[in-house]
Amino acid sequence: MFVASPVIPGAKNGDVQLSGILQYNGTTGELINGFVTGAAGFTPVPIDVAVGGSNNSIFFSESSKGFNPGGIREYDPVLFLIL
Repeated sequence: MFVASPVIPGAKNGDVQLSGILQYNGTTGELINGFVTGAAGFTPVPIDVAVGGSNNSIFFSESSKGFNPGGIREYDPVLFLIL
């Protein structure tokens, strides 16, 4: 299960709290991992998340903050890249 989060626990760049997508075990609720998509207050914060496509990419929508106009982005879990 994936959850869009304005805060990634323990993830900071200096004093700036980082935001991103958290992955939880759908049965136990245990946090598996997370990946950073932005820095709260400076870059877009993820709003919603979905999994799909031929390579099970993670798609997430972002708010419009900073220099990014927002929109929908794709994360490739095999390449570990935001496309």
